[in-house]
Amino acid sequence: MSVSARVPYVWLQTSSGSNEGTGDLLVTLAKKLNNETATAPSFVARLSYESDTGDYGGARPAIGSGFQSWGLSLSGVKRFDPVVGYGTVFFNQAITDADVVGGKIERGDFYGFSLGMSLAATPDVSLDAGVSLGFGNAPRFVPTSGPSVDGSRSRVGYVDLGTSILLTQRLTLSITASAGVTDDAADFIFSVALPYRF
Repeated sequence: MSVSARVPYVWLQTSSGSNEGTGDLLVTLAKKLNNETATAPSFVARLSYESDTGDYGGARPAIGSGFQSWGLSLSGVKRFDPVVGYGTVFFNQAITDADVVGGKIERGDFYGFSLGMSLAATPDVSLDAGVSLGFGNAPRFVPTSGPSVDGSRSRVGYVDLGTSILLTQRLTLSITASAGVTDDAADFIFSVALPYRF
């Protein structure tokens, strides 16, 4: 069992402006359900909570979701030395609404899956490739007065390429570049992470 926390720093550039700062805090509890065998993968269940600490709304583009939410996922991992295959199914539900000018937004549930493979290039370096696809139920705008307005469903898909480099026994450098392949996805996302194991 493990507990992890993620505090991202986000830099966002869009046609309507730019914004940067600390994004939404994410805390995750993970539990390994079984050990991998010669024929079956190992599975890990995760329960997560995401805050609404990132800037949302106002004159600049949002770098936070504006919602507090909880999530549940199940991941499977199978080794085919020197390659590891993995897949995840996930579900996320907002537990608060986002306050905006003139009312609030009720976010729909979000769910989807991801698949990928990781190649151990050396004992300290791995190369990763994967795809992910998520579906969002229609959000709803509830004005302070008048009828509510339903939004449209979203479909967010990415192709991911990355690498992980073991810096020390406890510290890893992870670099990922993601290209959006659906209309609702961002054109390009570049992320750098330094996971540390206590």
